[in-house]
Amino acid sequence: MRTRDIDVYKGSYKIPKKSGLLKVKGGAVITSIRYKQSSWEIRMFNPMNGTIESILELTSYKVMLKKPQYYQKVNLLGEPVSEPQKIRNQKINILLSPKEIVTLRLY
Repeated sequence: MRTRDIDVYKGSYKIPKKSGLLKVKGGAVITSIRYKQSSWEIRMFNPMNGTIESILELTSYKVMLKKPQYYQKVNLLGEPVSEPQKIRNQKINILLSPKEIVTLRLY
């Protein structure tokens, strides 16, 4: 877009200075987020040499289409490896062992 085009394409809405699907605290690194079979899969890993606790905070439901109520650990093929857990206060607390890769399904 060129400077002279701004007035032509400028809308009456405000775009937030920052936004996103989720916030991550505690040292985990998100490597993949995808929408699959009416749910979100979030893959993360612990790059540290020790165990860490990370917190995923869901921040935008407009992008997610619906507010997820549960999460479940799945393997790299998307097959469940744990029981479903309730998402509380839009936050997911997860322990990651050193160098561990974890994939969560949110639905």
